Amino acid sequence: MSLDMKSLRQVMALATHRNFSRAAAALHVSQPALSRSLMTLEQNLGVRLFDRSRRGVTPTSFGQVLIDRGGRLMASLDDIRGELDRMRGLESGSLTVGAGLYPAEMSVGTAIGRLTSRHPGLRISLRAAPWRDIVESIVAQEIEIAVVDVSALPANSPLGIDRLPCHEALFVCRPGHPLLRESLLSVAKIFSYPFVGPTLPPRISAPLGSVADRFGCDPSTGDLVPPLHVESIALARHIVTSCDAIAALPRVLMAGDLAAGKLAALPWRPAWLHTNYGFVYRRDRDLSPVARAFVAEVSEIETALAAAPAASRGLRPRGSGVPVRRKARQQAGVPR
Repeated sequence: MSLDMKSLRQVMALATHRNFSRAAAALHVSQPALSRSLMTLEQNLGVRLFDRSRRGVTPTSFGQVLIDRGGRLMASLDDIRGELDRMRGLESGSLTVGAGLYPAEMSVGTAIGRLTSRHPGLRISLRAAPWRDIVESIVAQEIEIAVVDVSALPANSPLGIDRLPCHEALFVCRPGHPLLRESLLSVAKIFSYPFVGPTLPPRISAPLGSVADRFGCDPSTGDLVPPLHVESIALARHIVTSCDAIAALPRVLMAGDLAAGKLAALPWRPAWLHTNYGFVYRRDRDLSPVARAFVAEVSEIETALAAAPAASRGLRPRGSGVPVRRKARQQAGVPR
């Protein structure tokens, strides 16, 4: 038995037009070719599908079954094609993304807002969590793409990594903090006060030296756990403003609080205190149209954030982010 989509379309055309000539014209084939094709199909199926007469064709009982079932199948295929077209145009589609706590507030949330504003038919779920949890979710295919710290991912990782611009971080405290009166700051002085924040990647431990011993260190990962461990930026801010604790936070997240006098920045700004984020995804899977559009939005926002402070200081920003944005825009099917 042989029945393919071409034969099914021919049967449906005959059922609609009830005439070989009109059906052939609708299918853009010759009438003899259509007649031969139907005869071959009937021979392969072993049943007669249409009764022929001078007035045209009429489906047999076998033909009617094929027409009824075939009609539903063709409608389903049309629905599938339509859904794929809508996904390509971002009229529909879903995406689960992950983000570390800082990038979730810096750029990811804004990117999701822009994306859904342009394409309200999208369904997007955001998981903001410690970066190691997010990476595990990508490996398990629970998350398609994420923005996390990439410093601890091995060079031979099976995950794809596209780096984002670096952002300066600051040690912040409450206004009137005793450290603000110090003429010469050091790691030891700063960390003589309680330190609050989320789990820090291993790259932070080296410049802290022996001070890092005061932190709880995860023996399996080397991650540093602050004495006041909170996986929430809002909680870290609240704690810092209510006591003598200090925190290290990206400048772009603190600009409003610093300008309003709710927080103060310590003048000690080591070069190693900066973000190190990137997109992380599975190499063995193509990104969906929604994911590619998400990459483009985040890259654009991150580039603007990195450039704005540098421009105000007359400096060249560290990491332009342009290669990531160009890559995202050049991939097919990213409507604006």
